[in-house]
Amino acid sequence: MATGTDSRGARVSGDAAAVASSSAETASFDAVLGTAPLEERLGTLTVEDMAGGGAEDASRDPFDTDDFNAVALVNSLFPTEESLSGVEPLAARLRRKIRKVDAAILDAVRTQGASGARAKEDLVDAKEAIRELQGRVQEIRRKAEQSEAMVQEICRDIKKLDYAKKNLTTTITALRRLAMLVSAVDQLEAMASRRQYREAANLLEAVNQLMDHFEPYGNVAKLAELRGKFAAIRQLMRSAIFEDFQRLGTAAAAGGVEDEDDELTDELSIAAPPQQLADACLVVEALGSDVREELVQMVVGRELDSYRQIFGLATDGGKLETFSRRYAWIRRRVRANELTLSIFPPHWNVLSLLVSELCQLTRSHLSDMLAARHGDVEVQVLLQALQRTIEFEDELQERFGGQAAAAAAAAAAGADAGDDAFLAGLEGGGSGESAADVRAKYERQRRERAESEADEASTAATAAPPAAVVSFKGMISSCIEPHMGAYTDLETRTLLEALDTLVSKETWDGQGSSSGRVLASAEQMFLHIKKVKDRCSQLSKGQTLFRMHEGLVKVLRTYAGKLSAHLPKTAGGAAIATAGLPGATADWR
Repeated sequence: MATGTDSRGARVSGDAAAVASSSAETASFDAVLGTAPLEERLGTLTVEDMAGGGAEDASRDPFDTDDFNAVALVNSLFPTEESLSGVEPLAARLRRKIRKVDAAILDAVRTQGASGARAKEDLVDAKEAIRELQGRVQEIRRKAEQSEAMVQEICRDIKKLDYAKKNLTTTITALRRLAMLVSAVDQLEAMASRRQYREAANLLEAVNQLMDHFEPYGNVAKLAELRGKFAAIRQLMRSAIFEDFQRLGTAAAAGGVEDEDDELTDELSIAAPPQQLADACLVVEALGSDVREELVQMVVGRELDSYRQIFGLATDGGKLETFSRRYAWIRRRVRANELTLSIFPPHWNVLSLLVSELCQLTRSHLSDMLAARHGDVEVQVLLQALQRTIEFEDELQERFGGQAAAAAAAAAAGADAGDDAFLAGLEGGGSGESAADVRAKYERQRRERAESEADEASTAATAAPPAAVVSFKGMISSCIEPHMGAYTDLETRTLLEALDTLVSKETWDGQGSSSGRVLASAEQMFLHIKKVKDRCSQLSKGQTLFRMHEGLVKVLRTYAGKLSAHLPKTAGGAAIATAGLPGATADWR
């Protein structure tokens, strides 16, 4: 091929260089022409092929390869000497293709130039349209601001009238409430001086709400004066109520130490609860929970003082031997004060609180007595005090155990009752309403609400779960538990003495039964143990019963030792565990 002779190789190289120089930028010969004859290959060469057009041809263009060799390309186009005759036609054809490509490029350049001019004109038109749109937007904004200013100018007077109406309404309402507050405070002062507690209670709650309404205006001189006057009236009513209850002829003045079986006729008992004091409790409710607690503590404290005077540790009643007389005294005080203390609302639970405080004081006295006589208390006296205490606690639990739940339900029904209707009535009422009208309206609403709450409480009484109550069980007797060691020691010693007596009288023959022989001492011993266990469990199911259990274990071990000493002996001296002896079977363990 191209390497045949030197002359032929030189000519081929020269022609190939000429062809390559004319077509290096327009065609991919190897990819397009392939191995067909030269005429056929030249016939298939297009302008796009010569220009390297097409993604597929460009991907296989030999001019784009890194190892491009022009000589190898020419040799592939003209593999033989005879094929060199087609060089000129190929060159002419390539020149025509180049001219077409140049013409196409020139046409594209002209077209692009014309398009660029039109693009500039379109850009200028777009900018002009934007400027025109911006101007219209600014014009619309200017007109909107003018319209807003015009509307504000028109509504300026209307806003002034609206604000004036709002301020006037607020002022009228405040003045109306202030007038009612002044009238209510004056009437409350008159009622307090006459001790008309029922009417005062209604007004007191109303004034409390009105005072809360004027709380933000505390710096106003008139309101500060009214607030001070109202505080003085509250203090006056509180002092009057406490004075009335101090003069109340309760049965505490007649209290005394009586024998347990004596009946005390209370000379100061009241046929019916004083209505005035019952109304005073309504005022106390309105005065607040702190005043109520103080009043209840005063009434309860009076009974506690009488109790301390009679049963103090330095008195004759402060002896453990006469401890049960305390319970008789408390029973009489409960009966004597039951009618008198009924003047208090049921949800105050004053009687139950009184009994609870007396029990706490009794527990304190009993603890001091036992601590002072530690180890020097007769077991019989201690057991008698414990037995009477347990009976007394059971009695109190049966009587007062369910009262706290009912009282809590009643208090919950009335504690959060809304009084907003009163202020709503102020808002809707005419400005000419007097304090008397307001009080009558408020009292009527209060009465209707109380009736409704009573119906709801009665309906819910069967469905509502019981509230948490104070248990009287163990309230006093629990302080005796640490001192019951003398009792358990006595029971243990008694059982051991009985065991010695029974074993000494034992014949060791046993009595016949279906399960074998039973020793007479075993039968009697376990009867004694059962009695001791029953007695102890009635007194305590706590630490005392456990200590008694330890004593019984000691007794049984002692009995087992005595039984082992009477077992038959073997030749080597070891005891034989026979089935006839109770200590040798699992039933006696």
